[in-house]
Amino acid sequence: MKILIGGSPCTKWSIAQKNNRETKPEGLGWELFENYLIAKGKFKPDYFLYENNKSAAQPIKDQISKELGVDLMYINSALVSAQNRQRFYAFNWEVDQPEDRGILLRDIL
Repeated sequence: MKILIGGSPCTKWSIAQKNNRETKPEGLGWELFENYLIAKGKFKPDYFLYENNKSAAQPIKDQISKELGVDLMYINSALVSAQNRQRFYAFNWEVDQPEDRGILLRDIL
């Protein structure tokens, strides 16, 4: 069984990007995602997972969903880790939204 797990750097797609934020499926950010597609095509994994920043523009997320042939799932990493980070995931197996494990100490700090 082969599994491909990855995510390209989100710098160009993040809302934190003040200059030259990419909002369409083109440019350096998209080229980095295309490398994931190349790996997926070359290795033909039985299962794959791709993740990135939820703040990526909708046209980019729509094209990723189309290219990978799956719907995206949105998960805040705070549910299962000590990082409060909104992410999107694309994968080809059944996954339920995780329950909050209470790891993030947001109420104490």
